[in-house]
Amino acid sequence: MLLMLFSPVTFAAAQELRLVGTGTTTIDDPGVYRAYYGKLSGEPHVYTFRADSDVEPVKLVVLVPDVANAKTDISIAMIDGLHPENPFAVADGSAIEWTRFFDTAGRDSYLAGPSLEATVPRGTYQIRVWSSNNDSPYVLVVSGKESFSIGETLHRYGTLPAIKSQFFGKPGYQAYLAPLLLWPILGVLIIVGLILFIFMVFFRRRVDENIPVS
Repeated sequence: MLLMLFSPVTFAAAQELRLVGTGTTTIDDPGVYRAYYGKLSGEPHVYTFRADSDVEPVKLVVLVPDVANAKTDISIAMIDGLHPENPFAVADGSAIEWTRFFDTAGRDSYLAGPSLEATVPRGTYQIRVWSSNNDSPYVLVVSGKESFSIGETLHRYGTLPAIKSQFFGKPGYQAYLAPLLLWPILGVLIIVGLILFIFMVFFRRRVDENIPVS
């Protein structure tokens, strides 16, 4: 089963951000919401994943940063590991109209391009990403359930500044002003402030109780 898929609203909720290099990238769980940021440098990028259930839904969409001279000829394919030369699903980025949208969580603008949704049986699969000259930056979004953890939250504080500078040409510090990073900081400050307030009230009462009445 193959469908076209994209929802800009859901990208803003993506919790796991990854920077990828050359070579093959392993997607350890295709059912978890992740965004993989990569730059093609002469060769297609290859992702691999394993479907461990009899029926595994896989949802993909390709984005590019909405910057000057952005290239929108990026395509994706899904390939069965048993038949690596015959993709069973292909989405051609040069054959569609890309859609501009604003990610409110990261405070950046993107162009949304080709998307695929497939239900695959148990097995090993590849995702290939390429463009006409294989020289384009892109984001591969694997749509699925959101995964929340303290470790992943802390990981974003190192990843998002790099994304800002490498993919959008902005100063890295601007990442800390985006809601994705700013809100957790404000939340921690509020909690710390409440703890200090409670401590001060408790300490003041203890002091007042120990002052002798003349």
